[in-house]
Amino acid sequence: MSLFKKASRKRVFLKVGLMGASGSGKTRSALELAKGLAKGGPIAVIDTENGSASLYSHVTEFDVADIEPPFSPEKYIAAIQQAEEAGYKVIIIDSFSHAWKYLLDRKEQLDQRGGKQNQYANWGPVKAEADELKNAILQSRIHVIACMRAKTDYSQEGGKVQKVGLAAIQEPDVEYEFTTVFQLDMAHNASQTKDRTGLFGNRIFRIDSKTGDTFLNWLDSAEVQEIAERPSPVQEDAAQPRGDVASQPRPKGDPELKAIRAAWGFDTPDWTRFLRGRPVEVGAEIVKAAHAAGIRSLELANEWNRAERNAALTSALNQFNPSPMEWQELVDLCKDSDLPITAAAAITQAHQGGLRDFETVIEWAGSGFPNLEKPELVGATEDPFADKTQEALIV
Repeated sequence: MSLFKKASRKRVFLKVGLMGASGSGKTRSALELAKGLAKGGPIAVIDTENGSASLYSHVTEFDVADIEPPFSPEKYIAAIQQAEEAGYKVIIIDSFSHAWKYLLDRKEQLDQRGGKQNQYANWGPVKAEADELKNAILQSRIHVIACMRAKTDYSQEGGKVQKVGLAAIQEPDVEYEFTTVFQLDMAHNASQTKDRTGLFGNRIFRIDSKTGDTFLNWLDSAEVQEIAERPSPVQEDAAQPRGDVASQPRPKGDPELKAIRAAWGFDTPDWTRFLRGRPVEVGAEIVKAAHAAGIRSLELANEWNRAERNAALTSALNQFNPSPMEWQELVDLCKDSDLPITAAAAITQAHQGGLRDFETVIEWAGSGFPNLEKPELVGATEDPFADKTQEALIV
């Protein structure tokens, strides 16, 4: 049977980014867009802007969750999950930038604890938290609109000084995670900077509820299989084709996992949330290892796994202490490999396998990672330096 089949667009839940300088109309534009997308259904707003969203309660009806500092990703994730479970049609995150600022502050605090070599490893926990929030957004079965502040500059035209927005205050290249990203100018006009729908081209326009209608018409022209309720991730005999995380093959007839589920008392929604961004097999391995270590809940298993992998990565980086050029070489070798391995996973396994100098690690990687343990699981260790330029690694 062929691995290939005719490509078709499935109906999805939109992830839209709005970025602009302060005063560019992000909040109102988000509410107008949500009004069109919701079609009379309930709208939720995560407000980190000191209650500013409520100033626009006349635009459309919505419920708000006012979040106060510190703006940790966990607060955002909890609010997104509650909105999804409560049946909201659209959730607005205003502002998504506050979470990234929180993570950068945390990275700075970690850097102050140790020497230069630890600053490499300190990206590990920071990027892991950033990825958890991105996964919560991308995997949520609800339309998401994320408002992002833009770095501000000023231009002078005809003797008049104007404020302009530049790149979003967020993780580099985060715009590639969204269906569509709009840049707003100080006249509240929008233009797309990235658009998978192909709907907006070079148009410059004001976002309103009709923009939501445009998106919905595009969605309605797609197939609807993606909307169907996902089956239980722990159903023993589910034979599902590979696709998104929750539709990958389930561990079949795994009595150990069933026993742990009974002991911990988690249900299908809990398991689905735990799997966000992970293959099912990886989630099962984490749960089993955590249970053996005395952990008794999925939430604590997440924290335990993060601490374990970051400790292992930190130990490896402290041993090898690669330069930015050396690290990039390993990253490139991993990308060229046929195995789903990241540089962080490679260097961790090399250290645990007894290698003690980085030149040997490069030779091992260049040979195709012989004797690599569990190649299908190595992607579980996130690469803390992914999408970072070499300049960003020199701290």
